[in-house]
Amino acid sequence: MQSTIDVKEGQEQTWNPCIRALEGHVFACNSIAFSPDGGRLASGSDDQTVRPWSVQTGAVLQVMMGHNDAVQSVAYSPDGMLVASGSDDRTIRIWDVESGLQIGIYTGHPSWILRVAFSADGQRIASGDKDNAVHVWSTDSPHTSGKVFKADGLWCRWHSLAEIG
Repeated sequence: MQSTIDVKEGQEQTWNPCIRALEGHVFACNSIAFSPDGGRLASGSDDQTVRPWSVQTGAVLQVMMGHNDAVQSVAYSPDGMLVASGSDDRTIRIWDVESGLQIGIYTGHPSWILRVAFSADGQRIASGDKDNAVHVWSTDSPHTSGKVFKADGLWCRWHSLAEIG
């Protein structure tokens, strides 16, 4: 059994794993997510924008503006038609990928939103904030959170919004 690795001379200088650099954000890029089909990449930045990109060409497809503070997280819906973004402005915004238009806004977090995610069926969005809370939202009603999970020591327990006030 062979226990060595053969290294061909010159390969380490010519091999570059980076296919493409996508440039366009003015400040730090905090979050990236591939679309379900892998053809697009969404990014969220300290410049308060969300940008979907073509993976094939590297072109920015839209510049989605609406947040009033840094965008910390982006996520594609399972069908790839929507992008959710979570921001330090304490809002989650839903964007139509094709038009670049904001089609929904979710409010109710008391602090910065650090992560957003769609459910597998696209019917819910979960968001986590700096105050250890996870909100679960219905995509049918973008104004209030239906469930809040709040860290309690090492455990996470469920609270209704009425219980938390």
